[in-house]
Amino acid sequence: MSASGYLGDKHPGQYLPFWQQACAANAPYACEDLYFLQDGYCEDGSAWACNELGILLTERYDNRRRAALVFERACRLGLAAGCDNTVAITQGNMFSRGAARLVDYPLILRGSKGPLTDQEPAQLHARACEQGFSDSCGTR
Repeated sequence: MSASGYLGDKHPGQYLPFWQQACAANAPYACEDLYFLQDGYCEDGSAWACNELGILLTERYDNRRRAALVFERACRLGLAAGCDNTVAITQGNMFSRGAARLVDYPLILRGSKGPLTDQEPAQLHARACEQGFSDSCGTR
């Protein structure tokens, strides 16, 4: 384990992009882990996580009823893609993905180590880029 370099705080499995990629690759139990992370971040108030959870619930688990609820929550929390998806789910249209916003970052970037201490926008964007949120790379 120590040879992998992933002991302690360095393991990428504590961050969402790791589980998004693993789920997309159909790794065993990866989608369930992704579900629980997104659900927790949605409950904490991340509109982006709610929207991503709604897409996962629909595309992976065919749970349109629960997806509609989390899309509505994403919309109420101010994510336009969530509002679009509350309509899309009733009409069978493709879903919109929105970029994670600065307000989402303190929630979705924390990993398994608890609240972030670096709350300045530049620090949050740098952390987001490092974790794999490419929309944040080069943003200050």
